[in-house]
Amino acid sequence: MARRRMSAWGAGALPSVRRATLSLLYIYSEHYTKPGAGRAFHDLAFSIRAAELFWVTDPMARAAMDASHDIPHLTHADIPRPIGLIGFEHPLPAWESEGSAVSQIFGLNALLIDALVWRVRGDHVELTPMTRIGRVSGESMRDLLPIVTLRAAMPLDLDNPPADMPEQERALWSFFAATVVMMMQPTVAQRTTLDVKTGRTRPSVDGGPPVLHEVTVVDLRPLKRITDDEEADGSGRKLRTRHLVRGHWTQQAYGKGRELRRLQWVNSYIRGPEGAPWSGGREAVYVWRR
Repeated sequence: MARRRMSAWGAGALPSVRRATLSLLYIYSEHYTKPGAGRAFHDLAFSIRAAELFWVTDPMARAAMDASHDIPHLTHADIPRPIGLIGFEHPLPAWESEGSAVSQIFGLNALLIDALVWRVRGDHVELTPMTRIGRVSGESMRDLLPIVTLRAAMPLDLDNPPADMPEQERALWSFFAATVVMMMQPTVAQRTTLDVKTGRTRPSVDGGPPVLHEVTVVDLRPLKRITDDEEADGSGRKLRTRHLVRGHWTQQAYGKGRELRRLQWVNSYIRGPEGAPWSGGREAVYVWRR
């Protein structure tokens, strides 16, 4: 029986994408002559080699994009691992990349984002959006190319970012913050581990080191429904209509004496009795696709 050919871009392909990217970055680190660029390529390669791998499906990315519009801040506590690489099933919006190394090499000033690499460095975090080389070279190669490296001090106030931070940087930091917070919450994300050698999944085990050739696949769970007809609206009256409560951020207490706070995403849910009319007499259609 012929072995099924693995997709060039997907959760199972991410380890081989990493290896190909490392080879390319090491070549660039030796041959790119712009001052400091060679060292930057080498440092990025070192981080990618050590990174834990994540794969985010398109529904998850869309949900994070929606949540990113009002996420208040990003702190060290929100970042699940010191170094990570996230691949996206569908690319993020194009990054205006004029002046970056990759734009100088290929002559392009706007590049779609296929992956993000993050590194925690002391009181700062570095974030590198990357694009697949096939998008810029016309070839079928699946290596990732860095577009730019962003650096921000933690905690990062996303409601009031530094005055010199461009809007596209703030938007990308907000999206990154929403993604890492949401995908690590068991009430929001459904996590499985894929063995790329067999194609089979196994239960995820938290707290241990990443295992070679395994990828954490993250999918959002379906919309939660709270439909208890005894539920009150806060005034003691019984709810007689349904309404959609949009997903939102809250500050969750934790730690000794519950004195510490961390961001918690409350997923969207339907509130009200099952089968009751929608509030205001309107019809609502909530479409969730995987």
